[in-house]
Amino acid sequence: GEKISIVGAGGKTTLMFILAEELKKRGRVLITTTTKIYLPKRNQYNCLILKDSFGDHIDEESKYILNGNIVYVYCENISKTKKPDGEIHIYGSSVNGENKVIGIDDKSISNILNNYDYILIESDGAKEKTLKAWKEDDPVVSNFTSTTIGVLSGEAL
Repeated sequence: GEKISIVGAGGKTTLMFILAEELKKRGRVLITTTTKIYLPKRNQYNCLILKDSFGDHIDEESKYILNGNIVYVYCENISKTKKPDGEIHIYGSSVNGENKVIGIDDKSISNILNNYDYILIESDGAKEKTLKAWKEDDPVVSNFTSTTIGVLSGEAL
């Protein structure tokens, strides 16, 4: 399937969720990050999958399933055999105290590649700035990326 990394500043997350809404009509969509993204609103995704921990932000009444070390939060009918057609899943290592989903590495991405038709990866942290100048180790684009989209805020022009 398609692995799309989104880099730049001023609209990456918005673009990622617009793309996800369109792509879910064609197949299985996973959203992840190699940096950090704010935990989306609950109506923007069907399932939150956390590799390491789910922290204090999830109350005891939340629906979650433990499968080995993986935590599936808010997921209905999760199964290794059922593929999530028409759904948007979020995958990260954990959620921090700032309510941000912490990114995953290429090894974690490789473990789920075959489960999704589209993987959207926010690959650049701009800290909500309208313009981003990259450092030597930026952006953090996955080696699995098949397409990269660069975003530039209209406010920066």
